Amino acid sequence: MDKQLSAPISMKNCRKRTLGSIGTFLVLCSALRAEEKCPGEIKLLLSPPTIQTVIATLGFEHRTVGRIFLFDTEELGLSKQGAIVRVRQGRDNDLTVKVRLPAGDKGVDASMLRKHFPCEVDRTAAGEDISYSVGRKYKPHRAPELGEDISGALSPPQKRLLLEAGVSIDWSRVKRLANIRLSKWESAAEPSFRRLALELWESPGGQILELSAKVEPGTGASKYAELQRLLVEKGLTLSASQGTKTSLILENLTHPASPLR
Repeated sequence: MDKQLSAPISMKNCRKRTLGSIGTFLVLCSALRAEEKCPGEIKLLLSPPTIQTVIATLGFEHRTVGRIFLFDTEELGLSKQGAIVRVRQGRDNDLTVKVRLPAGDKGVDASMLRKHFPCEVDRTAAGEDISYSVGRKYKPHRAPELGEDISGALSPPQKRLLLEAGVSIDWSRVKRLANIRLSKWESAAEPSFRRLALELWESPGGQILELSAKVEPGTGASKYAELQRLLVEKGLTLSASQGTKTSLILENLTHPASPLR
């Protein structure tokens, strides 16, 4: 009797496992297709002392200047949840909330974020991250310093992004952590790239020089490698530190013994 029952049960379990595997496969394929629809941006950090060589070699011009303020808790409570809160002043006067998720992160329902918020795939030396962001015009009489100033200025879509991304923060513990001097240049179109952008971030913790380019969905890896080859051909020097500007600035605040270079 037991032998007669064991076969149907095993087959049933097998069918469940098969269906489960197919479901997982379809979910993964759906996620990959959705990611391929997100525009991309590739980012490489160069050695800041070589900035004049970079400008001359790649034909950068039309410098604009401004300020960037980053907000977080002393323990980087927002950053650890993948959230960035940034205020820009200068040519752009805005308040941006961004949530950056590592590719394949299962902790957040990315499909829901993609339905409601603009997405972008950022490619750096560390790999690819999917980011969702919402900005709004913001030009206060003076630069904000406290989290209450920021939380009160958030638009409903910005609050919704933080909520749906599962970001929880006590705004009374948030403050302005970084005051960055921004210089930005753009170049004429390079072969294979629509346009290159160069940003220099200067703060008490050091300087960061980033070269970036917008790319078509699904081309981040190949375009990143192509940009690396271009820099080698031009004899331009990469920075010893690689990653995103915001992460490096905030990490430097908590580990000041490691200067940016």
